Amino acid sequence: RLQPVISSGGPLVVLQPIVALRDGRRIGSEALSRFPAEWSMAPDVVFTEADAIHARTQLELLALRGAAAHLHSTSGYVAINLSPDVLLEPSCAELLRDLTAERVVVELSEHDPVHDYTELTNTLAPLRAAGMRLAIDDVGAGYSSLRHILMTSPDIVKLDRSIVAGVADDEVLRTLVASLVDFGHRCGASVVAEGIETA
Repeated sequence: RLQPVISSGGPLVVLQPIVALRDGRRIGSEALSRFPAEWSMAPDVVFTEADAIHARTQLELLALRGAAAHLHSTSGYVAINLSPDVLLEPSCAELLRDLTAERVVVELSEHDPVHDYTELTNTLAPLRAAGMRLAIDDVGAGYSSLRHILMTSPDIVKLDRSIVAGVADDEVLRTLVASLVDFGHRCGASVVAEGIETA
């Protein structure tokens, strides 16, 4: 099932805008991978399946190329999801080095474990020194976001939609989100909230 997608250049990559709540100005976009609708599968499931057949690196690098292609046609930054293992691949660092660093945000999902923070930090250091930013994605939803934040000192913390979606009506969620926003800011990071779809 995956081979035709890989052979044709990877998943379709679309952009979701990221806007400043203060004034509604578009400051960037998140690159999202989309697979054939008839599969009825979420992208993370497809990437997990690719991992099971040792094709995840290839599929993620194709998605990275698809996301990078949007840099010429959109303003602001483009945020690109990459797993820790793929980030450590020399071919990934090579691709990232070819991009305009200050327009790229690498998103590290909290759903993926990091086996060696020192190696990851060392791999990212020259890219970040060139202006590329690091985001921790899905904060509040999964694996080890607080450890990811403490060990990588990200530029951006992205709150997962599962804790954002009900924040207007749930005092506990409001307290959690307020705490995470404060934590992010005190760590020197900007905060992005996913899943804001109502006033």
